[in-house]
Amino acid sequence: PPASQGKYNDGEHNSTLSDTPLDALAAIAHRGPGQIWAVILCRGGHFAAAVLKLISPPPSSRRAEDCVQVVAHRCIHRYVTRRKAGGRQSVADAAKSIKSAGSSIRRHNEAMLAREVQELLASWQCTHLKTASLIWTHAPGPANAALLFGKGAPLRGDARTRGVPLSTARPTLAEATR
Repeated sequence: PPASQGKYNDGEHNSTLSDTPLDALAAIAHRGPGQIWAVILCRGGHFAAAVLKLISPPPSSRRAEDCVQVVAHRCIHRYVTRRKAGGRQSVADAAKSIKSAGSSIRRHNEAMLAREVQELLASWQCTHLKTASLIWTHAPGPANAALLFGKGAPLRGDARTRGVPLSTARPTLAEATR
């Protein structure tokens, strides 16, 4: 591969490196059915978390979604971005002092989203996240990353976490199972 591209591994210490993230993902998935994965996506006020059990697909199936069984899931949405202007309210607050009703609602919703995500991850910590062999995350930006990996977050320092090696759309259950 060109120097600009990296090598991807499948999470094992003595594994070979793949040229593409999809090859690494395929190597992980072929370890056998019955594995439990957690997929956590967070972006723009949308949050989706799913715990998936890998299963053998039916012989006639060609869809990737048929290879997973949803064990648990939760999706949360809060109005935190400034419509048509883009970006979170906290970013706009850092630039200047905004005191409109809309900004107050967005600030409140950011705090509620953070609280709900942390409560969900804490409640799943002893059950679903404990049994997961891998935890796939996608949380671009500092505010989203702080929700999952910030101070006191359950995923902070967890060696099972991996970044989703694919581009993702809006965080939903359908996107988490894709």
